[in-house]
Amino acid sequence: MISQRVKNELSVIAGVAALFALAARKPKTSAALAAAGAGLWLWPKISPGFLYAGKSVVITGGSRGLGLALAYRLVKEGAHITLLARDKEELERAKEKLVSEGARGVQTIVCDMTVEEDVKAAIASVLKTFKRIDVWINDAGAISVGPFESMTMDDFKAQMDLHLYAVIRSTQLLIPEFRKLGEGRMINISSIGGKFPHPHMSPYATSKFALSGFSKVVAAELASENIFITTVYPGLMRTGSYIQAVFKGDHEKEFNWFATSDLLPGLSMSADRAASRILNAAKDGNSELVLSIPAKIGSLFYSLFPGITDYLLSAYANTLPKGQSKTYKTGAESQSEFNRHIWNAPLRGEGDRSRERFNQEEKTNAAFNMGLIESKEIH
Repeated sequence: MISQRVKNELSVIAGVAALFALAARKPKTSAALAAAGAGLWLWPKISPGFLYAGKSVVITGGSRGLGLALAYRLVKEGAHITLLARDKEELERAKEKLVSEGARGVQTIVCDMTVEEDVKAAIASVLKTFKRIDVWINDAGAISVGPFESMTMDDFKAQMDLHLYAVIRSTQLLIPEFRKLGEGRMINISSIGGKFPHPHMSPYATSKFALSGFSKVVAAELASENIFITTVYPGLMRTGSYIQAVFKGDHEKEFNWFATSDLLPGLSMSADRAASRILNAAKDGNSELVLSIPAKIGSLFYSLFPGITDYLLSAYANTLPKGQSKTYKTGAESQSEFNRHIWNAPLRGEGDRSRERFNQEEKTNAAFNMGLIESKEIH
């Protein structure tokens, strides 16, 4: 299957070639290339393509944030939804929100994606209820923020376990199920931090770069079997996730820059809009999606001018907080300075709305948020 994105990219190549042919004083060749490019761009889809209606869709980390935004959208599409997360009460609140939006038959399963037995049991439960798995969305994640010297090997291991090894494990378990159906779709939520680095997020960026590499390689290997993997690179999104992030170093100041960036309109993106674009990209079988204009600009600039970008990132890093505390604190425990400034009031209002819609309740167990303790201890 040639996706619409491939057709569009071929159209751009044809257009550029037409310009070169024109510059070389070959008007007939230029006109033919321009016509071919226009035809590819305007070529309508032969079929409506993949539809989510009636499909069984599993969302890891689906109890809040982007995972819940995707669930909201899938409810409108008529999908059968299963939410996986570690917090039982959070899952129940998410289910209530989806039912209020018109969802029917939503299944929730307490599942730690870093525990193989949990994942196997979750897959078995979905198959028992819905008889099949058509789409699997790897959205379970955690965010760690702070300077590199405040991080430990446990921080890197926790982020790799959740963002990379959990995805590898679920992919291995799902391939046989997709082959039985003759098709399947997987959506892997990476981050723009998996395209270019962001200072003070070293464990997170490391794991997201690794996820990107794995996801792209497996996508290439499985596409011929009608198993399509879409790697998504979101930029900043207004999901209220800053309250769940884990901070080290100078906690209050780290939270201040992170929450401000996360909430600024123009710099950050609506989660509902992001969810719609993600599902459309997977529907079309696209292998990659970079979300938001700032994220696209940053990714392109880093690809073209890595030296300049590294210089600018170094200058930016020097403006970030210098504290080196290794103590873990959640965003809920680090927000006093942010809340104290009156000029942050509009951002706090936006944050409160996002937190309510996307089920982001304050938590004070940073070790749990990071996956550094057994999830079954807390429900």
